[in-house]
Amino acid sequence: MSERLNDLRRQRAMVQEQLAWLDREISKETGEALTTPAVPLSAAITPAPGTAPAPGASGDKPVLSQGEIDAEADRILAQYRPRAGSSQPNATRGIIYAFLAGLLLLATSFGAWLLLRSIQ
Repeated sequence: MSERLNDLRRQRAMVQEQLAWLDREISKETGEALTTPAVPLSAAITPAPGTAPAPGASGDKPVLSQGEIDAEADRILAQYRPRAGSSQPNATRGIIYAFLAGLLLLATSFGAWLLLRSIQ
């Protein structure tokens, strides 16, 4: 088989695996049972020549279960979620600082104008 054919088959298998995952997620959200079996297609993927093997294929790293992957994803996402109620005080403080900076600019401009007027 040609390298292009192997690559196309590998890409098709990855797309099918992604579609199966989407079907599982949709069925979780809607509460409906899956009509097609959710079989991981990663075993059907053969790496193209010259590419690195998939993690866990050579025995160096264990393959994580779907539950472990979901838990890790939730942990990472929780780091970047905004804290509840923390944006209002920061916004108010920012508006106050902007107002004070504007007053300082006006006072400096007025002082410079008075200074220049007294020199002439």
